[in-house]
Amino acid sequence: MYSEWVSLRHTLQRDRNNRSVLHNFPPPVGRDVAHTVVKTLINSGTQESLHSEREVDWVMEVLCYGLTLQMTESDGEIVKGCVNIYLDWLTILANPKKGTPEPLLKTPEKYAKEIFQHFRNLFVRREEGNLALQASLCIKVLQTIQATAVEAKMSPLTWEALLKFLMIINDMLLSPPHMLGGLAEHLCEKMISVLLEVWLYASYYHFPAPSMWKTLHELCMSWRHHNAMVDYWSRTSLSLTKRVIQYMHGPSFPLPLVPTRKSDVQLPANLANECLIQCWFRILHIIGNPVDLCKKEIISDTPQFKEFALASEEVIAPEAHPCLKKLPQNFLQAMKGIAVLVNAFLGITATVDEPVKHIPIAAPSKSSSPPATKKRDQKAVSIGIALGLNDLTGLVTRSQTVPSRHSSGISSTGIPQLDPFHTELTSIPSASLLFPRSAASDSERPSGDSVLHLFGAWLFEAAFAKLDMPANFKALGKVYEGFVGNSVPEMIGASKMG
Repeated sequence: MYSEWVSLRHTLQRDRNNRSVLHNFPPPVGRDVAHTVVKTLINSGTQESLHSEREVDWVMEVLCYGLTLQMTESDGEIVKGCVNIYLDWLTILANPKKGTPEPLLKTPEKYAKEIFQHFRNLFVRREEGNLALQASLCIKVLQTIQATAVEAKMSPLTWEALLKFLMIINDMLLSPPHMLGGLAEHLCEKMISVLLEVWLYASYYHFPAPSMWKTLHELCMSWRHHNAMVDYWSRTSLSLTKRVIQYMHGPSFPLPLVPTRKSDVQLPANLANECLIQCWFRILHIIGNPVDLCKKEIISDTPQFKEFALASEEVIAPEAHPCLKKLPQNFLQAMKGIAVLVNAFLGITATVDEPVKHIPIAAPSKSSSPPATKKRDQKAVSIGIALGLNDLTGLVTRSQTVPSRHSSGISSTGIPQLDPFHTELTSIPSASLLFPRSAASDSERPSGDSVLHLFGAWLFEAAFAKLDMPANFKALGKVYEGFVGNSVPEMIGASKMG
């Protein structure tokens, strides 16, 4: 989708605009300056005395350094003060707070972009200090940005700076292997939900450039080992899909009844139809192929996992990291979400917990079968074994109840049966059997071909996940060769008798 566009991932990772001039001095110097300036700004309320751009720029260099301090008892209060000052100043994008320095009111977007850059320092993992304090401050910043995106009126460049800030802080914390009890575990859900929601609001006001979408796609693929990434991708895709269905088929089309959560991504109310379609399709593909979630070697094929494996004495290979043990759950959750999307387009209301309704196949009758039928049974079982099927009941049942060339094609149970070798057109199951009827009429449902065009590759690949397909194809080829070898003499003998 984005093969012709350049990703900004490496540009974001090499960006050093969050570095203060105080980083050029010994740490005690920067710490003392930050303590003095921040305490003065908080206690004496001297922010209004900053009348020139030079004064504001100097204070921002100090605040930028203050956000890098450790979360100890004394330094943590300074970090908290820097966060509160910057959050007050960010109100310039919507409703400026009283006491905001005059230069910020004159050029609000210039300073807002610098504040976004400096806030990156807050999301850097600390080796020591109060983790709960850091997590609470990060959540406070994310909540403010989330609320600002709904009300603010920004230029395309400011929206881009905001999206880049959200992408880089997500990448800093979520790309490395997941560690229990770390900062990423506390912030994962909030960071992903805010990124997706702000991204949709940015699309509403100023649709991001293709290079931005490609960067988001690459980054999200490196966060797939987090359950929250799969969860919010699935729920956001479903919310967009419901809007798309209403646009395509009207409000009377049945929609899946999925309970909403307070933490769900909120879509812009007035999202234009063209923008809606673009966002829906692009969000649907931001994590790549969901079947990759059952392959540790693919998910762990990132620089962060490889670096961790090289530096760790316990983890021998990238795919051996303990956090990847949850991938089967992520895979199941992703495929359940896709099943709900498919059902939604077919007009079948389903839940995320039980998105698929299984149709049981009746047990085979005990009546004797002709010799030819027994041969077909044996071949059907052989094919089932070659394909790695565990339950051969349905395959054998269909082969035992295949109608003759002159029969009606209906078994004793009333279900049309399929001959796996000589399929008759009249014996193909009807659409009502494959897709049960719902409130939507057949004429209102989208074409099954169009649904398979969207999801077919994922569904078929998921059905054969974890199977040794080359070995299965080789075994199936031997079965087919044996079948053809036995059928040719039979056909020759039948023609001579005729």
